[in-house]
Amino acid sequence: MSDRPRLAQHEGARHSRIHGVGGYRPERVVTNEEVCTWIDSSDEWIRSRSGIEERRFAADDETVIDMAVSAGRDALEHAGISADQLGSVIVATVTHPFQTPSAAAAVTHALGAGAAAAMDISAACAGYCYGIGLADAMVRAGTSDYVLVIGVEKLSDFTDRTDRGTAFIFGDGAGAAVVGPSDFPGIGPTVWGSKGEDWDVIRNRESWIDLRDGAKGGAAPTEEMPWSYLTMQGQSVFRWAVYSMAPIAQQALDAAGITADQLDAFIPHQANIRIVDALVKQLKLPSHVPVADDIRHQGNTSAASIPLATRRMLDEGEVSSGGLALQIGFGAGLVYGAQVIVLPDPQTLPAPGQQTGITSSRGPTGYSGRPSAATPRTSVHEPKEHHMALSENEILDGLAEIINEETGLDAADVQPDKSFTDDLDIDSLSMMTIVVNAEEKFGVRIPDEEVKNLKTVKDAVSYIAGAQS
Repeated sequence: MSDRPRLAQHEGARHSRIHGVGGYRPERVVTNEEVCTWIDSSDEWIRSRSGIEERRFAADDETVIDMAVSAGRDALEHAGISADQLGSVIVATVTHPFQTPSAAAAVTHALGAGAAAAMDISAACAGYCYGIGLADAMVRAGTSDYVLVIGVEKLSDFTDRTDRGTAFIFGDGAGAAVVGPSDFPGIGPTVWGSKGEDWDVIRNRESWIDLRDGAKGGAAPTEEMPWSYLTMQGQSVFRWAVYSMAPIAQQALDAAGITADQLDAFIPHQANIRIVDALVKQLKLPSHVPVADDIRHQGNTSAASIPLATRRMLDEGEVSSGGLALQIGFGAGLVYGAQVIVLPDPQTLPAPGQQTGITSSRGPTGYSGRPSAATPRTSVHEPKEHHMALSENEILDGLAEIINEETGLDAADVQPDKSFTDDLDIDSLSMMTIVVNAEEKFGVRIPDEEVKNLKTVKDAVSYIAGAQS
C-alpha cells in the first residue's frame, strides 16, 4: 500500500468573504397603472397585497446574458478585482431561453475572464444564496481564488399578462457578487434544502416536450401552442414561506453564532412584502435592524433580488460596509438557502484576525448546512397547544380582531353570517394571512383543503372550536 501513488489536492484559503456587490436595473419602469391595463386590478390593490409600486422590464432585445455581464462588471469594479483573476463564474437563473449552452459560458467570455470555469444553476429565487454557498466552498477548497456569482432574470419573457395572480409580481434585473479569500470568516455556513414533493406549486406551465408536441410548423405561440409561462399556487407558497422560512433563517443565525440583535441588516428574497413582514415578526428582529424592501421599486426578480437589494442598501447608506447581514432565498422547487455574510467593504478591509462575529465552519466539526434534528422545520410561531379551549364567542371576538388588523374592517361588522368574499370582500391572499394569524392565536392547524371550505365567519369559528376540542 505504501508504494501506491498519493493524490495531490488543492489547499484553499481558511476563510472567504464577499469582496464586492454589483447590480443592473433595466431602464424601462413599469408602473402598477400600466399593469392594470393588462388585468382587472388597481394600484392600491397591488401595493397592499405585494408592496410593489413599480418594476423594471428589460428591452425586447436585452438578454439575460447582457444583464448578467453588466452586473458582473459592476461587482468586479466594486471589489477591485479584474476579470482575469476569476477562477469560476456561476450564473443563477431560470429564464435563460436556452437549455444549453449555459449563460455562464457566454458571460465569462464577454467579461474577458479567459478560461474560467462556468456553470448555470437552477434554484430559482434561492439561486443567489446557493451560488454564494458554492463559491464559499470553492474558495476554501482551493479550486478557485475568486468566484463571480450572478443572479439574473428576464421574467417578463415568462409572465402571463392575463394572469391576475402573477402579472403584477415579476420584474427583470441582475445582481452579482465577487467571492474570494479572506483572513476572517466572511460567509457563515449555508443552510439549504428542498421540498420536492411540492415541485408543482411554482412551475412553468408547459414542458419543452409539451411545446414541441403543440408546435405548428415552428409558428409563434398561439392558443394551440401555448407559451410556457410561470404559474404559481399563491396560497400554498405563502403558507410555506411564512411557516417554514423563519426557522431556516434562525438556523443560519445559529450556525454563524449570531443573534438577531447583532445583525446590521436583514436581506430576504424580495417575494412579497407580506412574507417579509411575517419573517421579521417571527424572527423577532429588533427595530434597529434595517430590512430590505427593494421589491417596492423592482418587483420580484427571483435570483437577482437579494444582490440587487444588497447593492441598493449599500448605495443608499441604509447599511454599513463590514456589517453583518442575514440573507435568505426561497422559491420554485421548492428550494431554500440562507447564510449570514459580512457586507463588502472594498475601501477599508478588516485587519487580519479581526473578529466579525461569524463562527467559522471549516474542519470536521463544521456545520453541515442541513437543518438539524434539534431544530425542527417549523416556525417559531407554528400553531401550539392552547392552555384552554375558548368559547365560540371568544373565538369570534379574536377572529374579528385579526380581520380588523388585516383589512381595516370594523370588528363589529365581522358577524357569523358574513361571507368572507361576498360580504367582507376578503381576497385569497388576505384570507391566507388571516388563517396564519388565527392558527397562531388559537393554537390550531387549518389545512389548505379546509381553508377552501371556510365560506363564512361561522364556518371558521366552528372549525377552530372543533380543532381545539
